[in-house]
Amino acid sequence: MANNMTSAEFEAAIRDRMGADPLGFLLHNVVEEYTPEELAMDETVQFVVQVARSRLIELGRPEEFADYIIAKNIKISGGINQYINNFFAESPAYGMDPIDYALSLPFGERRAGIIESTTIVLSKMLIQPDINAENRARIEAAIDRLNPPNPGAAAPAAGGARRRAQRRRRSIRRRRSTRRRSKN
Repeated sequence: MANNMTSAEFEAAIRDRMGADPLGFLLHNVVEEYTPEELAMDETVQFVVQVARSRLIELGRPEEFADYIIAKNIKISGGINQYINNFFAESPAYGMDPIDYALSLPFGERRAGIIESTTIVLSKMLIQPDINAENRARIEAAIDRLNPPNPGAAAPAAGGARRRAQRRRRSIRRRRSTRRRSKN
């Protein structure tokens, strides 16, 4: 903390300085100003980031935090393509890449949340300039793996549409035949 301020005073000063644009504050005053090592390790930077994240949540814009994460990780990695390579690398903690990890979780809120947040980060990676074709294909494939199309949505139930059509034809024939009888 700067100049023997309490953490509450420091947080108030940060909130005052960031105003209504926590993302802009993070990008211009944190990512651009600090070295990759400081971004990754400095406790003061981590405190500022947490304050900005909670401010984004208060403002109802928590998804903007992913923009900061990507900008920070691009700087730490040395570029977007290096960041993508690092992102898809096998995690020592889980022994698998993040896509396999997300898909290995049991169905539930945690899995859905991790898949959603990973998809958001991957989508934001796709719009970065200077991404090479190989990494673009890797990201698109990962998004498709995380969000497969609903297998039953496109096809009707076995015979369902055909049965409905047959019933419709029968009822039309019956109506026509009763009209002919009533005309005679």
